[in-house]
Amino acid sequence: MGKLKEMWKKRSIFKHIVTLTTILLPCCVIILSSIGLSGIVAIGVTNSIVIPILAFITLLNGIVMYKKNKAAGILILVCSGFIFAFCISVFSTKFLK
Repeated sequence: MGKLKEMWKKRSIFKHIVTLTTILLPCCVIILSSIGLSGIVAIGVTNSIVIPILAFITLLNGIVMYKKNKAAGILILVCSGFIFAFCISVFSTKFLK
């Protein structure tokens, strides 16, 4: 446990935020998905919240991966941009009707 604390202290604030966000957001996705699947809230409503959260998680992973492997990081960032563009197009057609 001591090594973990030392490694945590050596990291930058940005890495702390990214690490905590990549832990908490998937928990939110699991909770929202289970709420939608159980029928408490309509699955379409929860999907409209979960998909942008997944795109944001992918964006964070792309940023982290870009520092380790630029080609893989760029691919992940492009995929994240594609997901965001898809969300914007779907939501704009859904809400502009």
